[in-house]
Amino acid sequence: MIPFIDFGGSGSLLHFAHANGFPPNTYRPLIETLTPSYHVFSMLLRPLWREHEARPFISHWGEFADDLLEFLEERGDQNLIGVGHSLGAVTTLAVALCRPEFFRAVVLIDPVLLERRRLYPYRVAQKLGITHWVLPLINDTLRRRRVFKSVDEMFSRYRRAQIFKQIDDYGLRSYIEGITAPRPDGQVELTYSPEWEAEVYRKGPLDLWQNLHLLTQPLLVIQGAQSDTLVEVGMKKIKKILPNAELHSIEGAGHLVPLEKPKEVGKVIKSFLENRV
Repeated sequence: MIPFIDFGGSGSLLHFAHANGFPPNTYRPLIETLTPSYHVFSMLLRPLWREHEARPFISHWGEFADDLLEFLEERGDQNLIGVGHSLGAVTTLAVALCRPEFFRAVVLIDPVLLERRRLYPYRVAQKLGITHWVLPLINDTLRRRRVFKSVDEMFSRYRRAQIFKQIDDYGLRSYIEGITAPRPDGQVELTYSPEWEAEVYRKGPLDLWQNLHLLTQPLLVIQGAQSDTLVEVGMKKIKKILPNAELHSIEGAGHLVPLEKPKEVGKVIKSFLENRV
């Protein structure tokens, strides 16, 4: 059985698909807005599987969609609400497109849907083996510190980091607690391997534009207004392909919008589900 976290809650089943490098517990402030109305659970991506469950590095992001499909088939659930962020958003979308019976509504939070003009140099770099030139985040990830004396020390360091400036203290502590585990020596270490995270960056993203028009479920797309991932051109393209889709942009947030603005994201999701599903 593919491992998952059950957050509990009351109401319809809602599956939340997490992003690369962001285990499910890092989204606790957002999920806490949903559990009063929905029963939330979240499959763990391969990098979080234990040794006896481990599978090798992926060759492309489609394998994550295959894992999600296998997970849902194992559970036997159908007619779920499918919510995902970033990588989790596009894997949810991929499953919804090929097996629509699994989801009755789809919510994509700043999905990695790059327009073709941005995908092209990425694909060329992959063929040449120089993806790290196009995406410096790969080398930054591999240089990441893995062990800290404590959660408090890690919080103190991360609180000063520019990337986390839009996340409040509760959200940042939830993120840190969600990406670490205690060591026998009393320190804490990352649970999501930087090697895995970097490999995922190398092997993505998915190109789902050609089949996007086949989506039959109600769709909500939430964008961080300052996102460098789902940009305005992408939002307009989604609306052109799926005129009935509901699109929402949240100011003061970027690609990490579910961590930066969890209450606002939760409010938008609940309003959409109450009115459209």
